[in-house]
Amino acid sequence: MEEIRQYAGKHGVEFRTKSFLGEYQGKLYGEYKYPEACVGRVTRPKVRCKNTVFPIGPDGTIYRCHSDLYGRRDDLALGRLLDPDLELEHRYRECSFYGTCIPCDVKIKTNHLQQYGYTSVDILW
Repeated sequence: MEEIRQYAGKHGVEFRTKSFLGEYQGKLYGEYKYPEACVGRVTRPKVRCKNTVFPIGPDGTIYRCHSDLYGRRDDLALGRLLDPDLELEHRYRECSFYGTCIPCDVKIKTNHLQQYGYTSVDILW
């Protein structure tokens, strides 16, 4: 790793390693704003979520979150990337799948300014 880090630095490329994220042998790894959101089963019947990142599927479908994308919940999609009338609002939306969140949406990470403490989603109950 150190050799790659030095090589990247020599060429002006930022190089970072990331810690393992997710569950392994019954233990959840990573630092999460909402650790109970990643237990793999619905634990709250209704929450409201606002995601700053809208994942886009390979077919151009835009989803509320990665859980919707990976769960193939097309009926909850926000629209299609190539729709000329597409308008996306960053607002809270109801969700009935809390507990099945994908770790990358609820982990604490750095924002686009490389400041630690950012989380892609904000959840209200």
